[in-house]
Amino acid sequence: MPHFYSLPAEIQNMILGFVANTTSPTPHTTSSPPYLPSLAPYACVDKFWNSFFESRTFKNLTITQADIPSLSHIVGRRRRTLLEHLWLRIALPNYGTSPCKRDEKPKVIWRLDAVFTRSISDLWDVLSEWDSTGHKGMTLELGVFSPSDWASFMSHVCSVQQDVELYKHYLASGSTEQYEAVGDVHWPYIAMHRTFNPGQGLLTTAERKQHWFATTNNLLGWKPLEFTDNAAELPPVSVVTKFLIRRQQFREIYPTALNKMLESLLSVQDIHVERWRCAESHDEKAWCKEAQRTFGLLLPPSVKSLSLYGDTSSILQKWVAKQATVVSLAKTLRQYTKNLECLSISHLIDAKEFLHPFWPANSEEAIRLLPDWKNLKRLSLTSDIFNTGKEKDVNNLLCAAARAARKMPSLEILELWNGNDERASVFRYRANGEMTWRGTHIPALNDEVIRAWEAVSVNNTRPCIRESFKPINTDDITSTRRVIDYLASKDQVLHPVSASRAIGKRKRNDLADYERKAKKRARSDTN
Repeated sequence: MPHFYSLPAEIQNMILGFVANTTSPTPHTTSSPPYLPSLAPYACVDKFWNSFFESRTFKNLTITQADIPSLSHIVGRRRRTLLEHLWLRIALPNYGTSPCKRDEKPKVIWRLDAVFTRSISDLWDVLSEWDSTGHKGMTLELGVFSPSDWASFMSHVCSVQQDVELYKHYLASGSTEQYEAVGDVHWPYIAMHRTFNPGQGLLTTAERKQHWFATTNNLLGWKPLEFTDNAAELPPVSVVTKFLIRRQQFREIYPTALNKMLESLLSVQDIHVERWRCAESHDEKAWCKEAQRTFGLLLPPSVKSLSLYGDTSSILQKWVAKQATVVSLAKTLRQYTKNLECLSISHLIDAKEFLHPFWPANSEEAIRLLPDWKNLKRLSLTSDIFNTGKEKDVNNLLCAAARAARKMPSLEILELWNGNDERASVFRYRANGEMTWRGTHIPALNDEVIRAWEAVSVNNTRPCIRESFKPINTDDITSTRRVIDYLASKDQVLHPVSASRAIGKRKRNDLADYERKAKKRARSDTN
């Protein structure tokens, strides 16, 4: 019988790869049961096998706060250089979920904040002792969830819990195929909302509204999580280069807590935060006001890429965007992101406000005196003008963007976009001269817009403009999330897993149609 090492190196790697693909890619922790055999025994065969399997075993780790005390022991000094992605899933305690609840008890809020604070503090204490020498840097992902957040009678379809094993598979393989059959993260709540329709069940209209109010606030949080008043300062951490929160998490985290985490990450270069916006408009407005400090005035100087995404659903947020608009957030982000290389802000500010100094009313001389975005390579923004404005408004926005682009000498790609259940618009400019317009209601751009972008190419010494106009089929659009599929900067706007779930493989289904109709009803109610 041939010896293993007598086989060609390619065959050896194929065999070890097969073993790796049929076992758990991460070591078992106290927080998760073993669904597949562990790789650990294979790593004990010899040094070659040890090196091969440990490089896979410790590439990605998923932990809860219960695993933090043993983290440094499990991930020794040599193994730390292998770790590329650490996902902390903070398990919050249970709490009462009465359908009659109109607010959360202060002691419950304090208890949730205390667990959150302690978990972050404990992890930072561990990571602060890790030496970044020889470490390429790792992604720190944060998730927070209480079993009580999710409606109890839908626990069998809890997308937050389902995501754990699906995401581990993604981290190991890079594939999102496993998400195609599960739908978007909030679809169980769309299905649940249908049961609250008039004529469904025995509840009165007032009882239905109250029950749904309590349900959505449990899911999104009655109050954004914050650090407790007695929280100690977080120690500096040098091994984290990317901070990530995906829209798989529904609970809000207040910007002050995010700021304390981010300012202690000495080497962070990439901040990517996806969030479901608050259930109540006044809470959302408060979040956006405080975000001016976290992602503007106090943004760490090491950051090169910032991506913020604010998601909504007509069944979870009963307010319209203008009720939570904080114009000063757009101004702050414009002023304090001059040194970034990549910037993506979706559904939290309007591109019109971000580009305000470049609006047609301002003179060329005033624009010339504005500072440049010397390093900016990629910019993606959303605007309600695409959904509600006239063709003239769209033209003015795109001309303002062209004036701004002349202040971006390193620009590689700029995208402005938005959509709803009836409209979709995507404008794209590339430094190679490609200018693309895709829309459902405006077939092509006028000559004024084209001339404005031709001036960008001349100013930035780039190739001449080549226009491309491609319509978007209205039947392909059920919500703003579907528009993401048309973006060249899709992975900058949303994490690949988030984009896969938000876009969905199927163009239409009954749940998407129901959400679309609910949004129409909400619009008619506010008019």
